Amino acid sequence: MELTWHKDAAGSYYATHNGKRIATARKNGAAWDGTVTGLGYGFTGRRLADVKELALQHVERIYGEGEWTLFPARDLKPGMVLGCDTWKDGDREVTSVSVNTDAQSVDVELSSESSRELGFTLDHTYAVGEYVRVRPQDVEIVRAEHLAEGDALWFWEGKGIVTAVEPLGNNLGQLRVTTLFKGEYDTVTVYPGSTFQRVPKVEESAPVRTLDDPADAQALAEAEADERDAVMAEAGERFAPEALGMQTINLAPFVAIVDVIAGTGVLVSPPASEDLSLSEGGATLHDALLADTFRRLSSLGVEPLEGEDGGPSLEGVTDDGRKVFSLYVSDAITTEPDFEEVAASIEALRQAAGL
Repeated sequence: MELTWHKDAAGSYYATHNGKRIATARKNGAAWDGTVTGLGYGFTGRRLADVKELALQHVERIYGEGEWTLFPARDLKPGMVLGCDTWKDGDREVTSVSVNTDAQSVDVELSSESSRELGFTLDHTYAVGEYVRVRPQDVEIVRAEHLAEGDALWFWEGKGIVTAVEPLGNNLGQLRVTTLFKGEYDTVTVYPGSTFQRVPKVEESAPVRTLDDPADAQALAEAEADERDAVMAEAGERFAPEALGMQTINLAPFVAIVDVIAGTGVLVSPPASEDLSLSEGGATLHDALLADTFRRLSSLGVEPLEGEDGGPSLEGVTDDGRKVFSLYVSDAITTEPDFEEVAASIEALRQAAGL
């Protein structure tokens, strides 16, 4: 991804991506402070170039895979999903939007999984010209005569579900379309050829095992144990995480490999050749990103092991200069794994990391 930086004022810059404002950098005393849309917290560098590099790292991590996009706050609609790294309760869905033209602000009511359980909404105010972090919502244009019961349609006020499509039987070929929207039924009469925005249907796939929602933990543990027994470890052979039922978590530019059964894991840093010094004799770019990476892992129930010096425990360094840190899963499937299982898991992790 490419960022284009513009000078806003003395000691103040902002970056755009595809014409959308996505990051800022402002001088603060002897240092520079940076922000990225949807990150939720700021970061600091000794030089402007350091902050620009950190901003690019965060932008590539958040928006590089297409999971999130930038969207103007003034055009938000109910049903859209917003994200922010610092939201501990996860993503939030827009429930209502109010644009205040006098104050040039957008008042948004949001709901999260926890707020819905407790029966309240969350408020947030954006500037009219501000961009926000939104999960893309694909739509397709469909003619009224091709609508079917169960279709999800996008309206200006949000998403509704088609409950019935009935021909009126007149010589104009009109159709009566009934939708369920915000708990109420609404009926419209349309002509053939009238178009709607429909949310594409997603084909159901096999359930994916995850850290936070392991389906049938006992059955999963038994299946993983069977897989483990089937793996033959030969001298010099590099273990594949998938072969042992481990999980790989992409935390670009870092990669974590965890064993949710034994509760072990490693975090592999980028090659030392890609690191940059942020201050003379001080912290590097990878050091600055490491704390953020541990914070993201913590939200998944994965924590770094503490070393003798009080910092994260270093498992080793690969031949190409990648530091490998030790992790543990706070809520592992096996609560008390035996010594042999843990030892085998750690050895597999070391080989998977390239140690």
